[in-house]
Amino acid sequence: MKKMKLFALMFLAGALMFSSCKKDDETVAIAGPSITFQGGNNSLEFDGSKGIDVNVDFTAEGEVSVFKLTFLNGDSIFDLTSTYKGEKSGTYRFVRETAKVGADLQEGQGEVKYIFTLTDKENNTKTATYTVTSASNAPEIVAFSAKVLGASSSNYGSYLNATEGIVYTQNDATANDTKIDLVYKWTIGADLYSPNHADVTTVLTNSTVIGAYTGQNTFANINKEEIASLTVPTETSAKTLAVGNILVFKTADAKMGVLNVTALNNGTDGDMTVDIKVQQ
Repeated sequence: MKKMKLFALMFLAGALMFSSCKKDDETVAIAGPSITFQGGNNSLEFDGSKGIDVNVDFTAEGEVSVFKLTFLNGDSIFDLTSTYKGEKSGTYRFVRETAKVGADLQEGQGEVKYIFTLTDKENNTKTATYTVTSASNAPEIVAFSAKVLGASSSNYGSYLNATEGIVYTQNDATANDTKIDLVYKWTIGADLYSPNHADVTTVLTNSTVIGAYTGQNTFANINKEEIASLTVPTETSAKTLAVGNILVFKTADAKMGVLNVTALNNGTDGDMTVDIKVQQ
């Protein structure tokens, strides 16, 4: 009987030891940290009327080890570690004054990203980004493709209404004088003229300035912001044009635009094909 009791006690002790070892060996997974912007508001279009004011929720089951806010380039803005170290959750109110946001945008050339980085004691890391972009006050633009301008002996008209994408013949141009923005002629090469230029034989009144585009973008990548910022040309003609030339113009109605030469057939019976982007 004593032997049976002793055996039972030994069995129980072994079972308890096995159970204890099993619990010690098990690893309980800790969820990684999280960062969310309340209301899903993780961006702002900045128009100069207000800065940033958004609540940032965070969780860290492994407790906060490092919590900081930096610019995209890595420059520190706020180190929040001392405030939230050891916390498992909380809400940080991210406030940045209007003037500071404006300065950030100027340095970032129209866009700035604020990066929240949270690392817990288990060395798990989470990042979240708040993006601010400049609101554009640039006028909207309209684009016209493959407008064909003919030389004097061509079947195509030579007179361009750039803001509506209409090409007029000589007779129609006279009747629509105030709508003509540019005139195509072939001399010793392909030329574009202001309607009131002395070399335009048809009597027209509008004055358009025109010159070469000196920017770095392809025509396809020139947007409304760039067009609004272009330097106004001073010439009233652009001569000996070639395929690939991009020109800047400003109409008598003060509409800025760009024009791209996409095809050219030489001679007085030839023509020139252009694409246009112009302010509405």
